[in-house]
Amino acid sequence: MSPAVIIRLAEAIKQRPQLASLDISGSKADSTCVPALGSVAHLEKLSLMGCELGSEGVVALCASLAAGQFAGLQDLCISGCEITLADFTSLFSALKAGGAPALQELECGANPGCQDDALPEMVAEMRTHRKTLNIHWIAADTQGAGGAPTPV
Repeated sequence: MSPAVIIRLAEAIKQRPQLASLDISGSKADSTCVPALGSVAHLEKLSLMGCELGSEGVVALCASLAAGQFAGLQDLCISGCEITLADFTSLFSALKAGGAPALQELECGANPGCQDDALPEMVAEMRTHRKTLNIHWIAADTQGAGGAPTPV
């Protein structure tokens, strides 16, 4: 699915408030799609897993968050989107500043920034600011705590 199609899809979803979840994993979603997706006020769940966001996409996401978009978003998956540690720093700053206030789940593993030794401390600090936000960034993290998986 091309960015142009995703932008048209976001416009169509605006007219259908019963559609609160959008999974465009593996699509060609990029930074140009983020403002259109953010303009869907009733969007509660968004999966961009494996999309080509990169740093430009995170810049667009942070700008959208600062503009009050994604206010009702509860679950965001940005795993495998080529996000670096610097990008996580920007994203966490935008979230600390009040972006996406309803966000409860952030799935962000399989990104280059997840391999950096500084990320666990950043995640821990993020959790002090957003206590209800579960951040899943390592394999087998079922609690959003960035630690050991829950025993079965």
